[in-house]
Order: sequence, then structure tokens, then C-alpha cells
Amino acid sequence: MRLSLEALRSLTFAALVGVSAAQQLPPPHLEHNQLIVDGHPFLILGGELHNTVSSDLDRMKSVWPALAKAHLNTVLVGVGWNWIEPREGNFDFRTVDSAIESARENHLRVILLWFGSWKNGLSSFAPAWVKTDQKRFPRAQILNGKTIEVLSTFSDVNCQADARAFAALMRHVKEIDTTRRVIMVQVENEVGVLGDTRDRSPEANRVFSDAAATPRGEEQFMAKHYARYIDRVAEAGKKEYNVPMYVNAWIVQPEDKRPGDYPSGGPQAQNHEIWRTNAPHIDLLCPDIYLPDFPGIVGRYTNATNPLFVPESFAGQQGAANAFFAIGARNAIGYSPFGIDTSMDNDSQRRPIAAAYDLLGQLAPMILEAQTKHTIAAVSLDKSFSQRRLRLGNYWLDVTLARSFRAPNAVPDVAGFGLFLATGPNEYYIAGDGIQLTFTPAEDGGIASIANQEAGHFENARWIATRQLGGDDSVLRYDIAAQAQLGQSATGIKIPAGQPQIQRVEVYRYQ
Repeated sequence: MRLSLEALRSLTFAALVGVSAAQQLPPPHLEHNQLIVDGHPFLILGGELHNTVSSDLDRMKSVWPALAKAHLNTVLVGVGWNWIEPREGNFDFRTVDSAIESARENHLRVILLWFGSWKNGLSSFAPAWVKTDQKRFPRAQILNGKTIEVLSTFSDVNCQADARAFAALMRHVKEIDTTRRVIMVQVENEVGVLGDTRDRSPEANRVFSDAAATPRGEEQFMAKHYARYIDRVAEAGKKEYNVPMYVNAWIVQPEDKRPGDYPSGGPQAQNHEIWRTNAPHIDLLCPDIYLPDFPGIVGRYTNATNPLFVPESFAGQQGAANAFFAIGARNAIGYSPFGIDTSMDNDSQRRPIAAAYDLLGQLAPMILEAQTKHTIAAVSLDKSFSQRRLRLGNYWLDVTLARSFRAPNAVPDVAGFGLFLATGPNEYYIAGDGIQLTFTPAEDGGIASIANQEAGHFENARWIATRQLGGDDSVLRYDIAAQAQLGQSATGIKIPAGQPQIQRVEVYRYQ
């Protein structure tokens, strides 16, 4: 179909109006522990690409649409210092431009990951002109005087070169990102000294106090200097474009005996106070989580001054459970599995996280409002932790893994998760997979049961009921007399394993 000249003019005008409106809004920022994008709270349903795939522009042509179809709204994209400044002072932003334009075409947002001085503790993304000039750009040293491929935090020259490149990146983003695709930036990646508790280069030794010569003291020493270095880099970037910036932590592993087994001086939970004091331009301290104790770890990264964001973790069923728990139980601003580009090729990894993001995306406006009102809760369950009691609104919710009413006491060997929203005195929205729950009045006594129950979905923030539920859908067990003695009705909410869904329920009481 050929458009008329007048139609083309109209489309061009509309596009210009849209760009102008986006530019007039404040940049993305944090407000009351929520991320604000285009003037509204935003929930990150993210995925992080493998480290270097964003430099493969041909490969990314197929990745971007696949991510959009999987219900992501944000992609975490690596930017290597060596990619954008291959020669000192000469910048090449093709990979950045491609990411921003592809995100716009696919209605996605972007979080840029700055792989500058360090990535996974090492300086592998520093440009060749930095790596090969060790005299000008000094390295960290460890015991026995051995030099490692880690730029020293004690070099002003190192910091200034990184900060100049990062400032150039942020200046370029501000100039070209007219539709505000970029919503946050990660500054460096999993920093810290590997192989020793601290940097033992001559400059480091000059400022180190022997009074701190313990593993913990040396880790604190490095935390202070990593934080100061990265704060200078972040400050330079924010002067060009002030969007939220965060650092991510390589979590201490069970086999780690001392700092240096994990990156010593990074933003691990034990170093948070040091990082807060010495890196005021960093907005978030974030955990990369590949350990089973997800609830415990996110708890250590959640407080009044540090809203939770999980930039790296699992996809698959575990990732779906993690996302629900972080957002519903810890008021996270978002969640992101690592290696999302290849996860989309693996059905067992793609389907659960895509289904979870579909539900969370539908509920996002209600979730964001409930986070501010404290009318939200969530659980993540497995066979070793198969039940949880929590209070939400006027009722106690007793949540367990979904079971057969013919064997209600048999604990299934599956994982389940759920997110709960109290939207009225007796109204709840329940989303999840593989769970069941009952209600108990928190006050005034009586027995609680289900007055109305329906499954459905949201379209344009409007609830569409697609199925009325009852009978086998809500009967949890048939030992009714025994349950009555316990103040229970034997009915409740049931979401079978492998059937993620949203239900709306009205609760009533009887004597």
C-alpha cells in the first residue's frame, strides 16, 4: 500500500510528537524505592544477555524479537570498554546504537552493563592500549609480588581513563536515546581482588595500615578503594546523563574460605556500609544469585536505603519462583535471569520464565501500587520448605504445595510459588504455579471459605474472567469434620503444578 504525502506527513508529525513528549519527561530515576520510567513506576521483567553476544549484531537480529515474545520488558546489554574505545580517544558506539534502536523497535527497555576496568573481577574488557601499557596503567599485585590481570584501584590514571570513556558513553546515550530506552546502568561487574585478600602493589602498600592486616581488615580496605574508584566513574557518567546506576556482587560461595576466593572488596552484604559511605553516586547494591538460599540472600540486600534488584540469577522454574518471591515478598524493582539469549532456545528454561513474566506483566500496575501500600506477599516453596503462613489483609494465608485431595498429607517433590494481592477487605488476586492455600480470619473468629472464585487475565489493566471455579477446583480435602475442628472449611485456592494462572477470589466467613 502506498501512503499519500499527507499521510506520511501525519505519521512523521506523530513520531516527532512522541519523541518530544518522551524528552520532556524526567529521566528514569528512583523514587520511594521504586523505579520511575516515563513518569510512572516500572517493574523490570528482565533478562541479561551473555557477556559478548550484543557485539554480534547479526545474531541479535533474531534475539530481540524472541525476547519480546517471551514477555520480557527489559534487556540487560553488555558494553565493553574495548568495543567503544578501541583506540584511545576514538569512540565507536555502533553496538550501543544498535541495542537502543532494536529495543525501540521491539518495545523493550535496556539496562547497559559497563564492562570497564573490571568484569568478574578481571580487566578482560580493558582496551588493548590499556592492557599493553602496564607502566602507565598499573596492575594489582598479590602475595609473592605476582601481578594479576586486574587494574589497580590505586591508580588515578586507571580511574581517569575509565571515567572518560564512561562519560563519553553516557553523553552519547543522552544524545541518541530520544525515546528513553535506557533506564539504568550497571557500573563495572562483580569487582574485587581474586587470589588474595588485597592489592599488594607498591601504591596499595603505601596507603595500607598494618593495623588492618587481617583478612577482614584487608577486605574492608579494598571495599573502600573499589567504592571510591567506581564512584568517580559513576559521577563522571551522571554528569552527562543522570539515570540510576548500580553495582553487582559476586556472592560468597559455600566453598570460599576467605576474601580472594571470592572478589575481595566487592559490594557483598558485609561491605554494604563501606560502599554506601564511599560511593554516594551508586544507587543500588545488587546480588547475583546462583545459590539455593534465594530468600536469605535477597533479604540481606533489601532495606530502606537499598531497594532490591536481582540482575543475575536463574531462568526456568527456579527463576520463575525467584522473580515472584523477589517482587512479591521483598518489593523488588525487578528480576533478570542470566544468559537469556540462549535460555530462549531451551524450552525448559524459556517456558516457565515467559509464563511467569506474562502473569507479572499483567499484574504490574497492581503490584506496583501494592508495594507502596504493603498489600502484597509471596512465597517460594519446595519439598524441603513446603508450607508457609503469612498475614495479608484481614486473613492468614496458609500456603502449601498443591496436592491431591485424595492424599492431602503427601508432600509432592515439585516446586511451587505464588504472589498474593489484597485488593479489598475480602478480595484477593492470586497468581502462581503449583500451590494451594486456605484463609483463616486474623481477627473476630469464624471460619473462612470461598464466596466466589474465578480464573482469568488482565487486558489493558481490566480483569477478564474466563472461567468460574468451584467443586474440584477448590476442594482441598474431604476430612471435613477434622478440618472443622481446626477452624477450616477444607476448601481454598488450588493452582495445579504446570498450570500457572491468575485467580480472583472473594472470601466470606461463617460460624
